Amino acid sequence: MYSPLYSFAKRFMESNATCPNGWEFPLYWFDECIDTIWMKTGFILGLIELFIWFIALTPQIMLNIKNEHSGAFTVTFIGCWIIGDLLNLMVVILTEQVTVVKMLAIFYLFPDFILLLQLAKYA
Repeated sequence: MYSPLYSFAKRFMESNATCPNGWEFPLYWFDECIDTIWMKTGFILGLIELFIWFIALTPQIMLNIKNEHSGAFTVTFIGCWIIGDLLNLMVVILTEQVTVVKMLAIFYLFPDFILLLQLAKYA
């Protein structure tokens, strides 16, 4: 009997077979074989960067909500920012970067669109 759980378990077992000395956390959650100290360091730094980028614009977003004003940003600035982050996402996908880098490229877009929505609401 086929089930999604069976499919996931099968994929994990096959991945584990192709990465015998790999770190299990990224192998299980991201399907990435990380088996050297440099790869582990890069993965950990990538997760830290992901967390920092996720909270980087939180103070500005909260201030905009509190003041009901987003005068510090213009449509041109946020538009250029979004275009740059979309191009970054395209490059990451086309060059088949590791999962953490793909996640970071996607997370770059969240604050961009939140600021754009705030600009539209408070302008």
